[in-house]
Amino acid sequence: MVIRLQENDIYVREENSNDVEAIDNINTLAFNRAAEKELIRKLRDGQTYVKELSLIADIDVNLASAILFKKSSNQFELVSDAKRKQIGHVMFTKIAIQSDNGKLYNEGILALAPMAVVPGFQKMGVGKKMLEVAIEKTKKLNYKAIVVLGHKEYYSKFGFEVSTKYSIKSPFDVPEENFMVLKLDNTADEITGLAVYPDVFYVV
Repeated sequence: MVIRLQENDIYVREENSNDVEAIDNINTLAFNRAAEKELIRKLRDGQTYVKELSLIADIDVNLASAILFKKSSNQFELVSDAKRKQIGHVMFTKIAIQSDNGKLYNEGILALAPMAVVPGFQKMGVGKKMLEVAIEKTKKLNYKAIVVLGHKEYYSKFGFEVSTKYSIKSPFDVPEENFMVLKLDNTADEITGLAVYPDVFYVV
């Protein structure tokens, strides 16, 4: 029998100091490399880190064990709590937009990166639940817009649109359709220009 996650099985919460190792492991497993782990650690130590928007998804450890039954046991290293297992992580960072006339918009703009789900739990709605909770939080915190580099087919489900529609340009050499923006309120309409990420995004 295939065990599936239901939406109410997934609990999304703000990260805490006990989650640092789990977040490292989630991202290393999801991306199969250490770059995202290093990026997160550097961002956490910087001025653009938003603690309220670094979110963990976890589920009951017994349910996690059932889903991963007969799968690679190294994924159980993520368990740091006797009752819950961390299976996903998403992070938002403050960025700026530099307009063509030199004006710098550096208030209320976020970049979504990275987002990771442990391989054994991918395509089960974990990312969806994390994004829904996160976007709701960004609105309550009065942010204006979120940019993301990712798959158009996925992020468009959450309201993201190709950023060039709003004259917002990517600083990365990527296909136009893969750099997207979600405008959270009408005041974001005046924001145009080049997205300016923290320096660590260009060196990690």
